[in-house]
Amino acid sequence: MDGEIGVRTKAIIVALLVCLSAPQLGCASVAKQGSGPTERAATAVKNKDKKKPSEEKATQTSGAKTEEKKESDGKDQKSDDSKKEDNKSSDSSKSNNKGDSSQSKQNSGSNNSSSNGGSQKKWVAEQGHWETDYGQVWVSNWVYTTHPRYWVNHGGTMVGPFDSSDAAYAWIINDGENGGIGGSVVNDSYETKEDQGHYEQKATGQHWVVDVAGHWE
Repeated sequence: MDGEIGVRTKAIIVALLVCLSAPQLGCASVAKQGSGPTERAATAVKNKDKKKPSEEKATQTSGAKTEEKKESDGKDQKSDDSKKEDNKSSDSSKSNNKGDSSQSKQNSGSNNSSSNGGSQKKWVAEQGHWETDYGQVWVSNWVYTTHPRYWVNHGGTMVGPFDSSDAAYAWIINDGENGGIGGSVVNDSYETKEDQGHYEQKATGQHWVVDVAGHWE
């Protein structure tokens, strides 16, 4: 088919060249002579030209469908990629949840271990020593003192007091020499005691001094 069109096209070109170079009559004659093949060639060219828009339209339609298919495939690919990303995120979340759960279990185990270790502690009593307390202490020194006091019983009347028996007797002698009745000596002396002690620095007691307070170990 293409070969026939090529031959016809060449014939048309030759006819046109002859028409341009030949006299007018000759051109008309040539045109008439070549009208049959020329008309057929022109008709074939027109038919070919008519086919071209249809073919172009078919090509455009096919291309549009191809583009739509590509877009659809692209959307499907994006949807698949999105699903894959979602699956990856879900798997990552699950993995993180598993990691958190594992870490929580480890922390719980560590706390339990610490608790068990704490229950094994023992109490260490406080350590210290006794120290002696000192203070001023009164040391007694009792002193007994006799206070002499004498009376003279002069016929029922008590004369005195006198600081000593000698003084009482001297009064009696003097009274007899002067015509008196004299009398008798009455000893009314008394004794007192007095604490004449003093203060001394002495131990008064003890108190506890803590060196190390009680604690758990």
